Parts: sequence; structure tokens; C-alpha cells
Amino acid sequence: MADELRGALKQTDFVVLTDFLGLTVEQLADLRARLRKEGAAYKVIKNRIFKIVATELGWDGLDEGLVGPCAMLTCEEDAVSKAAKILKDYHKENERPVIKLGVLKNRVVSADEIDALASLPSREVLLAAVAGTVAAPLSRLVGVMKQKVATLLNVLRAIEEKKGE
Repeated sequence: MADELRGALKQTDFVVLTDFLGLTVEQLADLRARLRKEGAAYKVIKNRIFKIVATELGWDGLDEGLVGPCAMLTCEEDAVSKAAKILKDYHKENERPVIKLGVLKNRVVSADEIDALASLPSREVLLAAVAGTVAAPLSRLVGVMKQKVATLLNVLRAIEEKKGE
């Protein structure tokens, strides 16, 4: 069990510890299905084993999150905001699970920081915004160049008409 957890934690960029107490089996299955669609996983863990593996990985400061029943959300870097948003939205709907704390890129993050991550736009939206910012000046430049070419063509036509007379 520790080897399986160690392997999972080494391969992930984002871990969130939650208190799942009060969720029914159906609710847990629903939450897992929502997270799975975004490439995230949600598993119930044993605190003692998680603490041992976390210590091996150099993750200090997780003791306060390892109290009571725990489940962990894991996902890759590109799904962090989506997974955090799903967790936050699910909490709004059901008042569970309660986010305790997490680890993002080997750095312990608080529940408030995870909430802030959930408020961020997805990676795709941010990339589209950057692309739009870069493309806007280029599209204006193309418009100006097109206008200059049109003006030059009008001048050449006027010269041609004047010579034709």
C-alpha cells in the first residue's frame, strides 16, 4: 500500500487532503467521476501511511491535515485549477468534502490557497488570453498594411487614368 501511494505521489503535481466524512457512497462515486473527467483521482487514504510517504518526499507541515478521516485528490499540472474548481463546487453543493490543505509542486498550500486556485481560469483559457494579447497588435499591423497597399493601388490607378487621358 505504501509503495502504491509513493508511486502516485511521485507522479503528481497537485495533492489536496480533504475530510470526506459525511459523504455517501453515491456522492463519493459522483465526485470521483467528475474529477476523473478532468484527469484527477480521489482516493481514501490511511493517515499514518500518507505521513510516512510524505516525510520520505520531503513534504513537511502536513500534520494538521492528517487528522481524522482523509481522502486525497491528485492530478497533473494542467488540471490543477479544474480539479480545485470541481472540489470547491462539490463542496458548495454538498457541504462536503472539507478541504484541509494540499501540496502543489512540493510546496504545502492552505485551504485558502486551494480556493484561490479554484478561482483561476483554466490553463486553456489563460493560453487563449495570451494568444489574443499577442495576436491583437499583429492583426492591427495587418490592417494598417492592407490599408497602405490599398492606398498605393488607388494612387497607381489614378496615375494610370491620368496617363490614359
